[in-house]
Amino acid sequence: MPFNLLKLCTDLTLNITQKQHILLGITSGVCALHTAGIAHCDIKLENILLDSNYQPKVADFGLAGSKRGAGTKSYMAPEHWIEQIPFDSIKADAWSFGILCFMLLENRKPF
Repeated sequence: MPFNLLKLCTDLTLNITQKQHILLGITSGVCALHTAGIAHCDIKLENILLDSNYQPKVADFGLAGSKRGAGTKSYMAPEHWIEQIPFDSIKADAWSFGILCFMLLENRKPF
């Protein structure tokens, strides 16, 4: 049964090799979405499911393609907050992925 990455990070200590494997899988999934022209708009630890082999799956597409202001605040790109900055949801996904990477690697929020 799949479980989310946040739960795994809370319950276990992952070694760097496991974290690299997970991040590579997430990168592949997000790249496939973006290549298809789909922005997830809510990339976060809680929306990454892992199987028993720690193979990640991007989940929860409820906000996919959303506009400014959608998503989880602690993962949102600055352009979500500042109206004068042009908004690109694909680029905002890249910001959210960076936050996810930091949190997975450092076991803390960046801000």
